[in-house]
Amino acid sequence: MLVSGQRVLMGDGSVKMIENLLPGDTVLDWKGNVQTVEGVMCSKIDPIGRKFYKYNQKLTMTETHPMYSVDTNFYCMGNPRQFWITSIQYVGQYFQIKRDYNWGTNIEKIKELTVGTQIASYENEYETITSIEEVVPDDGWAYNHKVSGSGTYVVEGLCVNAWPNERFDYTAWV
Repeated sequence: MLVSGQRVLMGDGSVKMIENLLPGDTVLDWKGNVQTVEGVMCSKIDPIGRKFYKYNQKLTMTETHPMYSVDTNFYCMGNPRQFWITSIQYVGQYFQIKRDYNWGTNIEKIKELTVGTQIASYENEYETITSIEEVVPDDGWAYNHKVSGSGTYVVEGLCVNAWPNERFDYTAWV
């Protein structure tokens, strides 16, 4: 989940704060393709039990929220072998929580994020992770989205996976 106050690259090239995204909005993925926001989830941050990290002094999200890399893998700070999370099943414009569900991407595609990892950014570019810092979010709210197509969008210049699309071929996307 991503904390409020972060900038999302919209389908028309403008920028919108993540807390203002609504179903039907369009966003851009790292290839510059327009994707549609299909669902939004907002939850109060539990200060106990969730770790948040800030990457390159700009992008803040939970330890298990994945980013997409130019090597076609997903990266997160959480233990990739324990990437079982409470899943959120999309129903209409809202999410319904399910328990003990792996989000569908091959576990071998989920790697541990470290300084030096190259994360997709925008228009087929990449950005190297140069700093990772554990932080405590300011306002206590976090957001997750369901996005069409690749399920990715650009937040603070980095390609974040909103919700993996099991039918999308990420290996052919490079």
